[in-house]
Amino acid sequence: MIIEVKNVEKSYPTGHIVRKKITALRGVTFSVKEGETFGLLGHNGAGKTTLLKLLTGLIHPDSGEVSIFGESPSSLRAKQKIGFLPENPYFYTYLTPREILTFYGELFSISGKDIQNRVEDILKTVNLSSWADIPIKKFSKGMIQRVGVAQALINDPELLILDEPMTGLDPVGRKELKEIILSLKEHGKTIIFSSHILSDVEMICDRVAILIKGKIVEEGDIESLTAKHSTGYEIEIPKKYLKWVEQQNLHFKHQTNSLLLEFSTREEADKFLKELLREDIEILSFCPRRILLEDLFMEGYRRYAQD
Repeated sequence: MIIEVKNVEKSYPTGHIVRKKITALRGVTFSVKEGETFGLLGHNGAGKTTLLKLLTGLIHPDSGEVSIFGESPSSLRAKQKIGFLPENPYFYTYLTPREILTFYGELFSISGKDIQNRVEDILKTVNLSSWADIPIKKFSKGMIQRVGVAQALINDPELLILDEPMTGLDPVGRKELKEIILSLKEHGKTIIFSSHILSDVEMICDRVAILIKGKIVEEGDIESLTAKHSTGYEIEIPKKYLKWVEQQNLHFKHQTNSLLLEFSTREEADKFLKELLREDIEILSFCPRRILLEDLFMEGYRRYAQD
């Protein structure tokens, strides 16, 4: 495993006169395999940033274990294999992307022609070649995010840790950044990122963990999670049978070229399948009705947010 987190707890002190503790993480356990894209899904204040800071060694757990490549996140060997994009990356605005990447490359002891070649390759990867020598004070939020991704790639990391990479981006910026992440995924990078934008998570991730008030309430691949919480069954038939379906007094939805018949139980669905076969009606599909990731998240939020 690239990442292993076991029973991690983390609290922060708060208040000046009356000192209290805010618990950010409560018994968090999960792992991430090599080459996997793992999404941390949660509301604002769920503990996502705290968890990613633990993975980078910026903070330490009160209890539990965190390991990266089988080592402590604080170890230099682990850090050399990590690229990190914070939620709000900051760069000196008078510097250009080329200067910023050269500086970060030198921090990793990359020098000479190697760093020049590396910088040029990364600028192409994040679509900034034509902006390479322009001060970033002229950049949009989306372009600054691309510079942030670029600096996270300068050491050719095995693991990318991205904190809310889509936050604040317009639709064009989000699309561009998603394409960059998907390209990195195709090249075998292990990626963990946090988000509250559910559509991005569904498009990019192999597995997800839903974090509610510091607790992981669901974890697994999206298809299995949504199937586990299925709420009945669906039979899909061609749209040409609309009049016949309307006569059956059924609950159904219009698709582009088909009708989706909905049943509460397997018994009801099986009974109607026999009716369709008797009527010689073409059946396009028969499957459990899966809830959306958004519904799954909201169900978890309603169940655990008041604890």
